[in-house]
Amino acid sequence: MTEGVSSSPSARRIYSLLCLMVTLWALNFIIARYAVREIPPVVVASMRAVLAGLILLPFWWLRARATGEAAFARGDWLRLTVLSATGVSLNQLCFLVGIGSTSTSHAAVLIGLTPLFVLALAAMAGLETLTARKMLGMLIAMAGVAVLQFARGSSGNATLAGDLMIAGAALTFAVYTILGKKLTARISGLALTAFSYLIGGMLLLPLALWQARNLDFSQISGTAWTAMAYMTLFPSALCYVIFYYALKHVPASRVSNVGYLQPVLAMGLGIWLLGDSLTSELLAGGSLVLTGVVLSERG
Repeated sequence: MTEGVSSSPSARRIYSLLCLMVTLWALNFIIARYAVREIPPVVVASMRAVLAGLILLPFWWLRARATGEAAFARGDWLRLTVLSATGVSLNQLCFLVGIGSTSTSHAAVLIGLTPLFVLALAAMAGLETLTARKMLGMLIAMAGVAVLQFARGSSGNATLAGDLMIAGAALTFAVYTILGKKLTARISGLALTAFSYLIGGMLLLPLALWQARNLDFSQISGTAWTAMAYMTLFPSALCYVIFYYALKHVPASRVSNVGYLQPVLAMGLGIWLLGDSLTSELLAGGSLVLTGVVLSERG
């Protein structure tokens, strides 16, 4: 009698899923605009996070049952609440307010700074050593940001306030990454993501309810609700399921490398779908930021 042999998924399947993940994340830069045009950003952020957490919880529960994953310790909940406040509550507020106040291209490039913020915070915490190559990469990326800011007048609806909010989103996610490092040594990334979404959304709920007190939900268009559903189901839930599935089968470095496509793809979608201007300053600034990030990550 021949025993069944479980085979790993093909490389083509894994990388196809990763490309789908990056595309869905990139589209979020476009689609989020349609939600925040009609629904206050804090309401969008709270609803999106709570619903995404509820969607991810069953996936975590099934995984925990199959693997015997360790439960959260009592002391973990305070750390998890802090993580949720920074990596979900503040992160989503910054992103959603920022995306309504700047161009898609600027937002995509600035979100691409997240690895540099992680590197800088890790160095400050003594978790990373800043080599000359990493420092050079950071300087090159900062030069790219400077190019974008000096050329803001030629970038359509890009504003300094919007750019600062998007940079804030990148920074808060970097803080989440560093603070979550101890928890991820014992708790799966899927559990951390699911509970962070749920707690982060609940932390925003009082402010969301206050903001929604005079909101006539019957006047919100189907387009805005569809955008909300997309943001909840795809970039918030499905993409993280794909992310952790891929991590089981390919090295983390290869998964993160696919992420370099996100700002490029989001810029392209902004130009194609929203009519963002493709200027020489945008190309120069975006190229400098991407070069700096790659150089620092490989330094």
